[in-house]
Amino acid sequence: MQRILRPALLAACLLGAAATHAATATFSASGAKDAAVVIETAQDKLRAGTEPDKGGYLIARDQRIYAVSTAGGRQMVMDAVQMLQLAKHTGGAMGGKLLDLDKYTRDISGFVRLTDTQRKETVGGISGSVHELVYTDGNGKERMVEVVMTRNSALAAMTGRLLELAQTIHAVAANTGQEGVEQLTQEVRSRKLGLLRFGNDLTLQRLDTTAVADNRFALPQGASNLQQALPGLFK
Repeated sequence: MQRILRPALLAACLLGAAATHAATATFSASGAKDAAVVIETAQDKLRAGTEPDKGGYLIARDQRIYAVSTAGGRQMVMDAVQMLQLAKHTGGAMGGKLLDLDKYTRDISGFVRLTDTQRKETVGGISGSVHELVYTDGNGKERMVEVVMTRNSALAAMTGRLLELAQTIHAVAANTGQEGVEQLTQEVRSRKLGLLRFGNDLTLQRLDTTAVADNRFALPQGASNLQQALPGLFK
């Protein structure tokens, strides 16, 4: 299950204003072998999955985040925040690397700056500008990663939405660093920037701004949930 969901969940944690634009962004991602990461948004809904479909995806809607997986022909819907809380209380034993959701933001203890170098770069057919993201890690040491940002409105809305999700997940998964991620989110949103490339880890392949069908954000009918799968944890 972790091989199915982890790339999509990690991508969701990297990017973060409610997304009012309908859009589908396809990214190549390190760690997503033989598959691209696909992010779909419409109004306040978001779906993150893979292409080709690996049988698992993430849905954010109605102020909640759901992880949907398929194993042995059976679908299961899990509240992602609830999963993280359980993992934290059990010493991380539940879910393994599936719950390593904040790979890209967990080192950001403090936000320092996001500087436009004025160097232009086109990624996935969209023009952007190379920025230097500087932050401090948990040891107070400054780090820098090169990111390519764009003022494309659809990607700006998607990036803002996903960074908000990153804040939610980071607040549950980590004991420190929430302020750094929050400051980064505010900076990106205030400048209306969208992500095209994050280092060598995530790169836009293409963007489609046609309408996304509402059923793409529907939870599967008849799927099991975490409480049904592990009733002993909820007594």
